[in-house]
Amino acid sequence: MAVWISLSKVVENRVKHAEFTCRGLDVSSQSEVNKNVEIALNQLGIPIKKKIKPKQLTKDDLLKSPIIITMTDMQSVFIKNNFAYKDVFSISNFVDGLEISDPFGKDVNSYILVAKQLIYAIDKIFYKLLEVKDGRK
Repeated sequence: MAVWISLSKVVENRVKHAEFTCRGLDVSSQSEVNKNVEIALNQLGIPIKKKIKPKQLTKDDLLKSPIIITMTDMQSVFIKNNFAYKDVFSISNFVDGLEISDPFGKDVNSYILVAKQLIYAIDKIFYKLLEVKDGRK
């Protein structure tokens, strides 16, 4: 969900150069976007223009990424410990201790709640990163 929410934020703010990739720490063999993701984002007016298959995080992903932002502190620690990668932050680093749990396997209402939390968090992160880029912070 985070990739589509992030992309919608980029479009909304007419950002010219931005790239987002979402990866999982424990991706199942599921080959399609979870239906609950589609329903939740549709209800919140976030378009899924291109379906992106879930992919497992790899060392190569980390080498290509200037920054990694995880949904929870535990995920951040896992990446730091298992991949020896330093530039990993949790959403809680940007948004007053907010941790967003993975809704996988739960009902559509859980996905809607997580989507709302992601919208809130990504909005905050987006503006904080713009402040840093523009030298305002």
